Amino acid sequence: MLADVIQSLKSSWRSLIATDVLFKIISFVLLTPLVSLMFRGFLWLSGYTVLADADIANFLLHPLGWVTLVIVGGATIAMLSLEQAALMAVGCRLIMKADVRHGDSLVAWLEKATGVFRIAAEMVHLLLIAAPFVAVAGILYVLLLTDHDINYYLSGRRSSCLP
Repeated sequence: MLADVIQSLKSSWRSLIATDVLFKIISFVLLTPLVSLMFRGFLWLSGYTVLADADIANFLLHPLGWVTLVIVGGATIAMLSLEQAALMAVGCRLIMKADVRHGDSLVAWLEKATGVFRIAAEMVHLLLIAAPFVAVAGILYVLLLTDHDINYYLSGRRSSCLP
């Protein structure tokens, strides 16, 4: 089984790398500016021009910050999902012993883009479901955090036991 995977990788590494580079270029040229513009738009709506250390926390704790996190995070997940879908299309063609042409992987990618976007939207939906639980965990962490952690007490105990 592992030998088959290694043999398949040896015969297809050029196609996989070429597809990866192609979609990284597409992502860099088209999708990254789009995500950046969305983030800048949300930042402008909040009244900030730039975010410094404390401003990041204030921005993310604001309701508009939550919306920004969900939408920009979802767009980023979608961007990465589309790249993975392109690599999977090449992998499927290689498994079927079909000739791999980069134009074919682009066409397959475009045909499946709506399905990939739906999966990315479900991932964002799951993150939204988890958000209240993560917030409660963060609040509990802050409330129960003391000046010294367990390692402080253990190091003090070890040093008092030494002769």
